[in-house]
Amino acid sequence: MKAGRCVSAVWMRLRSELRSRWRSWLVLALLIGLAGGAAVAAAAGARRTETAYPRFVQVQNGYDLITGGSSGKIDPGRALAKIEALPEVAQWARIDMVASSAILPSGRVAPAPELMAITDLMARAGIRLNRFKVISGRMVSLRAPGEAMVDFPTADRENLRVGSVVKFIVGSPDASRPRLAAVRIVGIVASPGQFPAVGASSASGSVYVTPAFVRSNGIRPSPADAALLIRLRHGAAGGGAFVRQMRAAGLGGFDIPEVQQVQTAGIQRSIRLESQALWALSVLIGLAGFAILGQSLARQTYLDSADLPALWALGFSRVQLFSLGMVRAAIIGTASACVVVPVAVLLSPLTPVGLARIAEPDPGFAVDAWPLVLGAALVAVLTVLACAVPAGTAARAVTTGPQRPGPGGRRSPAFSYGLSRAWRSPAAAIGVRMALQPGRGRTAVPVRSAIFGATLSVAALMASLVLAASLGHLLITPRLAGFTWDAFVSVEGGLPKAAAALRADPKIAGYSRGGFAGVRVGRVGAMALVLGRPGPARPVVTAGVAPAAGDEIALGASTIRAAHTAIGRTVAGWWERSSCRLPPSW
Repeated sequence: MKAGRCVSAVWMRLRSELRSRWRSWLVLALLIGLAGGAAVAAAAGARRTETAYPRFVQVQNGYDLITGGSSGKIDPGRALAKIEALPEVAQWARIDMVASSAILPSGRVAPAPELMAITDLMARAGIRLNRFKVISGRMVSLRAPGEAMVDFPTADRENLRVGSVVKFIVGSPDASRPRLAAVRIVGIVASPGQFPAVGASSASGSVYVTPAFVRSNGIRPSPADAALLIRLRHGAAGGGAFVRQMRAAGLGGFDIPEVQQVQTAGIQRSIRLESQALWALSVLIGLAGFAILGQSLARQTYLDSADLPALWALGFSRVQLFSLGMVRAAIIGTASACVVVPVAVLLSPLTPVGLARIAEPDPGFAVDAWPLVLGAALVAVLTVLACAVPAGTAARAVTTGPQRPGPGGRRSPAFSYGLSRAWRSPAAAIGVRMALQPGRGRTAVPVRSAIFGATLSVAALMASLVLAASLGHLLITPRLAGFTWDAFVSVEGGLPKAAAALRADPKIAGYSRGGFAGVRVGRVGAMALVLGRPGPARPVVTAGVAPAAGDEIALGASTIRAAHTAIGRTVAGWWERSSCRLPPSW
């Protein structure tokens, strides 16, 4: 019965305060809700950014792998027909290269692989399989020979816009009077596999022309320049079965230059920087909001404690006085939590950011239940915790009464007293003690909260500046991402002549000669970079040393994790399953 009367007294006092102070409580709750909603929106945006590209591949019915290119012993036309009929192939689309050189609007000639004209004579690619997402402009009319589309990385690199006219050299580019065929860009598109990725070459670009362009210009595509976009029946898990079926069909030498799963991993590395920036933004907004609004909460608690001596005289206990402050904070925190969710949802169209914004299949408002619920609960809990110390201090000050020295005065805290003793000057000592003395009643100042909030705000500001500077330095320093070269050139035959031309060019500082080969490290398949002549363009070694002996290799960080190995260990490597020792990792 006594406990019931105590609770009734607390609620009676709260109802009285709510009638007189609801405006200040509401303003404080709105401010906390806005700050919390912004932090939650950044966290939800980070999650949305991380999953944008995988969802894009699924929605656009992206391919699982691309086949194309083979040794001279395999007839490419028959090989493509055999691959199309393999049991593991669920969908396929054939891409033909119909022009290998282009003249840009600036007048500069862009040869392959910088810019090529490609098409699907059966109108499957971009329509049914690996569908296009139009970023600007519109889709082409398949019956219009003069219309074309371009993927957005190529458009950015070559400065192409909707309405730009590109002229392709039809036939041999070495002819004395090459024939030109012009197309007008009507759309800039995005499709799975065409996003820029960390660690992948972006020197190739494609303009998607229509089947009508091929017919009107009398072009006969060569099967040797064709590739198949393939979607497997069992997705990425069917890759092994597909390779076995190709070998059984006598196509073991047919190339598989691109695998969607590998491309997605590279593109996700590019997007990860953007999602991490949003996570950092969420933390910084939360810290800044807690630091700034925590002072306001503490100040409001001190102001509301002016009537505590009268309540103590009426019979309120210390627990009741403390409970009064905590329930008041819980009301403000609950109101703030109710504001967080709508604010975060209203801010959701601002995310994703960067590449993920292009890939996002469902732009606009988004409701991600996990961060919304967790963020709202966290805002409510932090609001209560921010008021715990001021409420406890106010209740303790009232119930313990005035302390010596001085009538009605309070003893200085040990910290401020000890700090003031560090100065010999009486003026400095008095100034320090007055600066750190919170006072009482309506004139009280939350000194500790103010110092903590100011320190936290400065730390958050410095962290944001350091993050921005580090990210900017990374973006303008390609070497930090492993790119130690300016151009990647593929040379077919005539290597001595090409090397002599490179050495004679004064604009070229140096070059490295090498090639690629398919290897297997343990059970992990990878594409190996084999470097011949030493040169400045070499992978950046971040741990260990560069391989020097014939049984030494270097692995990328993701490959070394997938192979479950480490620097210095011996693993089965290469297609012959020879033994290789691992000194470095980059």
